[in-house]
Amino acid sequence: MSDLLAPYNYAEKLSISEDDIVKVEDLVSCIENSTIFEDRLDAILYLKDLCPKMRLHIGTLGLHAYIDILKVDTENTTLIHHVLDLLKLLLQPDCENSIEEDFLGDSLAELFVSKPDLMDAIFQIMDTFDFSVRKSLVQFLIPLFRFRSLELRDIIINQGNGICKIVDLLQDQREVIRNNVVLMLSEMSRGNGVIQQMLVYENVFQILFSIIQDESSQSIVIEDCLFLMYNLLKRNDGNQKYFFEDMNLVRLLTETFDKLIYPGEDRTFDVEYDYSKQTVTNIIFALECVRALVSTDNIQENIVGAQKAFSQTGLLKTLCHAMFTDARLGLDVVYQTIITTSEIIRGNSYNQDFFINTIVHQEKKPISSLAVLMEPLVVERLPFKLRSSALYSYMCYVHNNENGKNLIAKAIIGKTNGISSSAMEKFATVGQKIMRAVKSNKPFQVWGGCLCLLYLIFENNARKEDFLSCKIDDYSKTLSLFEWICVSLFKQDRSRNQIKSAYLMLITTWIDNFPPAVDILMKQSDLMNFFSSEFQECSFIVNENEQRTIKGLIAFLLMTIYNNLEDSKEKESIMQLIKYRLGIVQVSEAIEKLSQTEYYLVAASKPTFNPKTSVNVYLDYQFCKLIKIHEKKYLDILMSKNRENNGESQDIENIIAENKKLIATKDEEIKNLKDQLENTKIELENLRQQNIILQTSSFKTTQDLTDTIKMLNEAKQKNQNLENEANFLKENVCLWQQEAGRFKQWADEWQGYQISQLPNSQDVVIGQLTKQVEELNALLDSGYKAYDQQGKTLLYYINLCGEKQKNTNDNDNECHENTTNC
Repeated sequence: MSDLLAPYNYAEKLSISEDDIVKVEDLVSCIENSTIFEDRLDAILYLKDLCPKMRLHIGTLGLHAYIDILKVDTENTTLIHHVLDLLKLLLQPDCENSIEEDFLGDSLAELFVSKPDLMDAIFQIMDTFDFSVRKSLVQFLIPLFRFRSLELRDIIINQGNGICKIVDLLQDQREVIRNNVVLMLSEMSRGNGVIQQMLVYENVFQILFSIIQDESSQSIVIEDCLFLMYNLLKRNDGNQKYFFEDMNLVRLLTETFDKLIYPGEDRTFDVEYDYSKQTVTNIIFALECVRALVSTDNIQENIVGAQKAFSQTGLLKTLCHAMFTDARLGLDVVYQTIITTSEIIRGNSYNQDFFINTIVHQEKKPISSLAVLMEPLVVERLPFKLRSSALYSYMCYVHNNENGKNLIAKAIIGKTNGISSSAMEKFATVGQKIMRAVKSNKPFQVWGGCLCLLYLIFENNARKEDFLSCKIDDYSKTLSLFEWICVSLFKQDRSRNQIKSAYLMLITTWIDNFPPAVDILMKQSDLMNFFSSEFQECSFIVNENEQRTIKGLIAFLLMTIYNNLEDSKEKESIMQLIKYRLGIVQVSEAIEKLSQTEYYLVAASKPTFNPKTSVNVYLDYQFCKLIKIHEKKYLDILMSKNRENNGESQDIENIIAENKKLIATKDEEIKNLKDQLENTKIELENLRQQNIILQTSSFKTTQDLTDTIKMLNEAKQKNQNLENEANFLKENVCLWQQEAGRFKQWADEWQGYQISQLPNSQDVVIGQLTKQVEELNALLDSGYKAYDQQGKTLLYYINLCGEKQKNTNDNDNECHENTTNC
């Protein structure tokens, strides 16, 4: 028990206590052992009340007791009814969870189907006619099928008469049981062909139609019955064949549609009648059943048989009227009606003629049904579902309809010879709207218009030839439709990829196996430039699917031109373009990736055209067939050319090797030059930094030199003063010498006079003279010393002035050199 509870945190989430578990065990024991009916019934009712809280415990602890009641107490319908109700409650999810998220319910359902005794008892109880038992039984089986449909289907098949018993429940006249059996059969038959065929062999179709006849058009039971019928028919070839071969069933389906679509007994539309939401849903499911029989997914034999049957019973007529009535059916019903009608007429010439001859009476004048349906193609404001379904109706009308294609082509070209005026009136409007769409600037209109032309010329050279003479309009005398499409393709903006895809598909289809169109295309002056530039510009498309699609279409068109050219020189020019401008490998990859895009996979999967939005419409089913036909051939051509190209390259390998060596040498030289350039740049940067530093220091040096010059000038002036002073002293010394000589002369004269006057004049004079001589000698020595000292001082200053003058001259020269360098 704990292992089962662990994955869900069951006990913790619901706060289950041990007392609760003991209570459940006691109640189960009471059911098993009590002999009193009321006690057992009360225990079951009590367990039903506990189910929301203790589903797992009640289902596991008491399962053997419930099986015993179903097997043994077969006559006690009350107990059986409540046990089945209890089992049903065990499979009901909590309010917080859906069935998909109810892991506990899935585990219990797995436990139930693993008990053979329980399953045997269930099929045994199906024979019980009691209302409450049958009701509870069916309501228990519905969730059991939802949880464990595969295992339960195998059990039913192995039962032998299990299907018969379930179909008997379907025929129960009590509506609650019958309606629940319909829901149960929907779950049981979904996706299982064996069960579906077994039900059909039990006449389930007839039973469902009898139920539908008894219900009103607004009943939800009709929806359930039609949904079950749709499950039995969808992708089941045997059931489809059984249905349309029994014309009574086809008639009943037609009557069902008439019952839903016509509000009155007179089988006419009432434009004032408001269809309920449920009635609209019932109509859509009735249309789905019709489509299940004529779907393009079915085998061709079944499609043809169902188309013929619907035509014979008048369903096609009813659908054609429903499409063009003003009844308030709503967009979804109109859309489904157009799609269903389109698939009924697809490839069936009788139905196609009936469709085109259906005349819609409008205010101005009567007009064919196809012309009315083509109107949404050229009206941008209408819902896209309506516009896409209108284009699909055109595709289905021209499918395998050569006469219809010829009439539309002649209406576009303007050739009316051999065609009655009434026939031209039917198709003239269609042709006008196609051309209007082609010349539009709205992407989906252009795409749809080009697709209409593509279906007309696909694999038909006669119509390709006729359209070459078609002018773009009545006023153009020189420009043909084909040339206009080519020019329009070359001039398209980069962002208009949907229009490009339309033009590329149409041109490719036109020139395929038709050299005259290739010759006209090759004469277009912008052709080569378009391939060269557009193929490369595809890389700028953000959306990867769009990028691969447009690039692949360009590559496919290029190879189609090459494959259909008759002139060898022109073929060579195309191959040269591929080799040297686009690349053989790149073109091959573009073609390969085209068939891997999401757009291709969707378009090539089936011919039904039902896109959700217009932005993802790029490729068409018919054009994808053309790609499948030529893709391998084009890739083989490119692969062969690539091998030839590789063979030629072998002959010039030595030259390439030498060139590689030369290139390597040049690369080395370039590297050295780059290194030198880098070093030069570094040196230049260093010099620039040094220059900045020099300029800064030069300013400082200049300032210092200026100060030095000023100081030297001052020193020079000082030296000049000293020199002047020295000269002045020198002159004074000469004067002093002259004065000393004169004083000496005067002294000598005075001395002679004094001596002559003394009595003992000789001794006295000698003594005095000797003293005077000594004094004068002393004075003379001092004078000479002073003179010598002044001479030395004068010489020092003369030498100092010379040095200063030399330093000044040197500084002047250095300053001049620095100034020149700066």
